[in-house]
Amino acid sequence: MSQTAVQKQEEKLLKKAEEKELIREVYAAEGRKRPPIQENRSLAKAVLAGVLALCILVIGPIKLSVRRNSALKSFKQSTESAYDNSVYKQIRSAAAECRSMLSEIMQNEDAYTKEKTDALSAVLDRIDAESDENKLYELYSQMLSQSTGVYNEYARAMGSQASGSVYRRYNDGIQRSVDSINDSAYWKDAASYNNARSGFPASLWGGLYGIDYIPDKTGK
Repeated sequence: MSQTAVQKQEEKLLKKAEEKELIREVYAAEGRKRPPIQENRSLAKAVLAGVLALCILVIGPIKLSVRRNSALKSFKQSTESAYDNSVYKQIRSAAAECRSMLSEIMQNEDAYTKEKTDALSAVLDRIDAESDENKLYELYSQMLSQSTGVYNEYARAMGSQASGSVYRRYNDGIQRSVDSINDSAYWKDAASYNNARSGFPASLWGGLYGIDYIPDKTGK
């Protein structure tokens, strides 16, 4: 390397050293201890922490909520071949069969207790008006229990006559709807979602944002 090139290299190094020293003096005068590169790293860490918090507190709950809504699609809608009969429609079908059975039973005043039939009729009215999945499934469970009690009392009062159209509606109509509901593909989606909802950090998101469980066969 020529002497001129060496001199130029030394001048560059000296200039850089002078610039660094000047920067230190300026920062010292302003009371700032960290050089620029360290401040940039701190800023990058802060940004990274912010992005992480965003993912945990915003994106995670949104994804959980979307998954919940997707699972509930098969409860109310028949948008895919696997859900030709949604649970929502099946419950209403079972309620219609139950109402028809109840109407026949109430034609014979000696064959029923008014208190029980009134209670069952009130449940059926609530099923017709309800749209919330959890409440609707809870009412459906009440309907099954109460309709069994009403029919059994009717059968005791009527004896062999109970094997007519009322029996067919109770045993075939309602039971067919029950079997259809139990076979619905909805339960697979519901179980998958509820299992995910029980894990961490989904359980934290659910508690903070009110993203609750959906009806499944475990009774959640």
